[in-house]
Amino acid sequence: MCRWYDPGRRAGPVNLTLSEGIRHMGVNFVALMGHNLDEEELYALPMLLNSTWSQAQQFLPVLEGLPAPGSAPDEWRWHNTGNISLADELKRVGRITMDSPDCFIGHVGMRSLDIYHLARWWSFLTDEAVRRKLQGACRHIAVTLGSARIAYIPDSSYKPELARELINEGKTIDEIVEWLRANCGPPAADIGLILRQGEEGWNGSGYYVEVLREPPSRGSFA
Repeated sequence: MCRWYDPGRRAGPVNLTLSEGIRHMGVNFVALMGHNLDEEELYALPMLLNSTWSQAQQFLPVLEGLPAPGSAPDEWRWHNTGNISLADELKRVGRITMDSPDCFIGHVGMRSLDIYHLARWWSFLTDEAVRRKLQGACRHIAVTLGSARIAYIPDSSYKPELARELINEGKTIDEIVEWLRANCGPPAADIGLILRQGEEGWNGSGYYVEVLREPPSRGSFA
């Protein structure tokens, strides 16, 4: 299994206090997106991602040297739920979990999902190379699954993380973005502005919504 990556050494010129910088190292990167799969297609979602994942290789690895050999599965797959079926797991908690070969983890609900990566939120905000790769891979997933929008948020008890609960409730990405607007304010106009909108250089309620230029068509195995 991949291990979490702490990119504190990449703080660069951003003006944060030492205590703030250390605290932000533990904040995880999360991308929220929708899907337009019916229930039968949803259970075959890892197969769909595996069939197109070669197109995302230009953005991988996101972090050099990860995953370490033998630490991640060879392809997208459902996380082992023991003796509980995927359908029962989805009904019980509102989402099911995917593992990936490239340090991504997905939690999939009936109408939306989140994507985690071992790269931290801090490196997404401050490291342009990591940001480009994360956005490229997430765009590929969104297009494959039929989502026209992606919301990038921090977790670790910051307010935008509460939007993840809407996945369990069967909400769409449009409903999730509206919740973010109502509870966290409007999205940042630029990812870099999240670092400059709050006190001491950090806005814990900051998030960014990317609208894909061409709304993608329904995911297909063809």
